Amino acid sequence: MYSKPNSTKASKSTVQVISSNDRLQLRFRFADKRHYLSIGLADNSVNRKAAEAKARQIELDIVSGNLDSTLAKYKPQAALSKVATEIIRSITVKTSLADLWEQFIEYKRPQCRPNTMILSYGVFSNYVKNLTTHDLDKASEIRDYILNTIPSKLLLAVQQKFCLVVQIRHLGF
Repeated sequence: MYSKPNSTKASKSTVQVISSNDRLQLRFRFADKRHYLSIGLADNSVNRKAAEAKARQIELDIVSGNLDSTLAKYKPQAALSKVATEIIRSITVKTSLADLWEQFIEYKRPQCRPNTMILSYGVFSNYVKNLTTHDLDKASEIRDYILNTIPSKLLLAVQQKFCLVVQIRHLGF
């Protein structure tokens, strides 16, 4: 008399291809956690077939117990090579503290009033210019110099702002 409602819940080893912002993703559950894997392809019929093939590969690995828990095996090679390139670039490019400080100042310039740039960042820029070294490999030497010369209130304020910007730039924003 009553019909059973259709359930849209996927079985444990099913990997679904979904579209998010016109980009294809794979969604599945493994080890009681939901995973989303962006595969870097636009949502169209050809790419959807490629995504379905990747989904079948993950399903087989789940069933056989060979799922790569880092999901690196299933990520597109372009994404992996981009991450590797960024890591290599950050290691090989020799950046000095003076360069980082200049980048920080240029980042903050549009956000601050001219007086702030002169009174706050200008003061600290003078300290940076007077450092004994700008080599980031000598961080402990730089730290010791800063702790002995720069007032702690100024140091704390600039440190918080500087660290935030370095993190944002490192993430690529």
